[in-house]
Amino acid sequence: MSEVISVKKWGGENAAELVKSPRNVLVDHINGIKQAVIVSAIRSSSFNTTDKLIEVGEMIKSKSSFLEVKSKLIEIRDFHFSIIDEKLSIDTNDIKDFINGIFDNLILDIYKSSEYKIFPTKENDYSIMTSSGLRSLVGFGEELSAYVHEKVISGIGIDAKFVNLNGVVPENSERLKEQELFERLSREISTRVEQVLCT
Repeated sequence: MSEVISVKKWGGENAAELVKSPRNVLVDHINGIKQAVIVSAIRSSSFNTTDKLIEVGEMIKSKSSFLEVKSKLIEIRDFHFSIIDEKLSIDTNDIKDFINGIFDNLILDIYKSSEYKIFPTKENDYSIMTSSGLRSLVGFGEELSAYVHEKVISGIGIDAKFVNLNGVVPENSERLKEQELFERLSREISTRVEQVLCT
């Protein structure tokens, strides 16, 4: 008999609520059910992380100064700090230090990215070139959300692992046919998810 895996999806404002109360994950864990939790970028009614990241891409494309771009990223970071302070009743310094490190790495990736160039991969999406391949700038919101939830869920005693999809998009993606790209991405993503679920 195959193993049961529960798949959950939380949207942006709901993702912020999950930070506060990951009880749904805890219930399945107690019942011995493995889970895959898919989270959107964290947002509030007044702040949309994805829209802000699109602004970052547009700023780089229009040759805004690096300091201006960095300032916009710090605004996004500080929003996540405020969500954590608002939603969590525990000491948040470790989580904030972790988030700060993620932003430092992203800022460095942008600074080093092919002499500060941005790659529009599709409408309203931008990617930067890193040592591990193309990295979606707009997708950073989901990546950051997953990191935050990994920390929060681990904090209640559940062994949570983040599936890192950095570099999953091949450098020659714009030259691949849509179906071929879809199949390659599906295989690579499935492999990475299985590696996490099977450990």
